[in-house]
Amino acid sequence: MVSILSYILVLYGVISGKPDSGSAVRSGTAVINTTDYSDWADKSLVPEFFSYHPPTKKPKGQKRWFFIFSPKLNSFLGNNEILSFGGNAGLEYNDSILEVQAEYSAMYSRAQGELVAHIGNVVLRYDNYVFSRWEFFTFSRFTYDVMANLKVRNNTGAGMKFVAFRNRYLLTDISGAPVLQFEKYEQLDRTFDIRFSLRYRTNMFLTKGISLNSAVFYIPAFYNFSDYRIELDASGKIELFTLPTLQSLHLIVSYTLRFNSFAPSGTYKGDHTTTIAIELRI
Repeated sequence: MVSILSYILVLYGVISGKPDSGSAVRSGTAVINTTDYSDWADKSLVPEFFSYHPPTKKPKGQKRWFFIFSPKLNSFLGNNEILSFGGNAGLEYNDSILEVQAEYSAMYSRAQGELVAHIGNVVLRYDNYVFSRWEFFTFSRFTYDVMANLKVRNNTGAGMKFVAFRNRYLLTDISGAPVLQFEKYEQLDRTFDIRFSLRYRTNMFLTKGISLNSAVFYIPAFYNFSDYRIELDASGKIELFTLPTLQSLHLIVSYTLRFNSFAPSGTYKGDHTTTIAIELRI
């Protein structure tokens, strides 16, 4: 639904008019200059909305390192039915061709002296354009969730990403990677699995500073497709302001679904998370 609405709004923007001359938008994490059309598809054949604009490396002196901090207000339904606080912090290098990121996110809460939520993620990620539309990536993600009895899960993999559309209005890509998974639940033996991770992502840039983003992951076991996880991330992002010393300040409203077909007995298969956050990029 988010993606369909986004397509309608962005197509309206294409029909009704173009952004101001000299403007730029952020496509994913790369900035696209909207004034140079020399390498765009022939707009007499392909609508601008479905064009592909190749990334170009940031010029020397342009900011490439970023520190990201985001406090959050969380509402949980599923294994964690609470209202609590959390946040994330990360370090990112991005020159529009190469992106490296390390991020930690967590949520911790107690109610009436008892632990009611303790969730955390550590993500290490490397992305590099090797051809015009193709990116090589590798990642490692560590997760724990006390309320779901998950002591630790690690997914590590590497694969390729194909970028279908990349322009001032739209970023769409699909990626796939084999994944080695280590998992340990309370009172269960640890397991090692080979899985496959398939992701579809669409980012819509409605106007300057406003975007709608969605990503869907399907992660089945390699030899047993009835054992799978589905993850959905959808968010709206509004840029509040920028300063010379502060790259940007955003308001983010997001929804996350985590579904595990083989969840341990006594826990929910699905967790739903709604988040309101302020994100600082320095």
